[in-house]
Amino acid sequence: MKTPKLNLTRKEFDKVYEPCEDSFLFLDLLEQEIGYLKELDPLKILEVGSGSGIIITFIAQLLGNDRCYFSTDINPFACKATLKTTILNNVNVDIINTKFIDGINQKFDLCLFNPPYVVTTNEEITGDLQRSWAGGIDGRVVIDEFLSRLDDITRVCYLLVINENNPNEIMEIMNSRGWKSEKVIYRAVGWEGQSILKFVKQ
Repeated sequence: MKTPKLNLTRKEFDKVYEPCEDSFLFLDLLEQEIGYLKELDPLKILEVGSGSGIIITFIAQLLGNDRCYFSTDINPFACKATLKTTILNNVNVDIINTKFIDGINQKFDLCLFNPPYVVTTNEEITGDLQRSWAGGIDGRVVIDEFLSRLDDITRVCYLLVINENNPNEIMEIMNSRGWKSEKVIYRAVGWEGQSILKFVKQ
């Protein structure tokens, strides 16, 4: 499957997270999981924190337009970028400017999230661009809040993390909450180890 086309300017990327190794790891993961995804047959698919829109566009191309696709982002510039990317690639996505699923009164069959995971101080989680990567203490501030709400969001979730986020601890926590947790893909990117965790509600 080809990578979705992007037509975002340098000025736009000053306010929106630019696709990087983590984004492309997510695309590889979705291709790897295609058999499972077809068996799951999700009708309502959500990406939280869509940024440029490359991931939600890719899965829409992968699974086809006979489903409902949604994306959310707290950054209004990211919502505009996602719209631009989906139009360019001829996919239909409902794009909502909100945090997680605030204000959305429905549950999804599948959720994807490439969160802000970089270890920073909590004070750095400010500004449109910074909020796309700054994860606070242990890079877990946004991740932990998101996972605490996962029961209200979906029954299957893919979440990208790095080694510093302590993925084994995350999986133990989610197992204790009634989710089957596994690491489905791992890649060393320079000094940083990136993984995608899969959570399935039991």
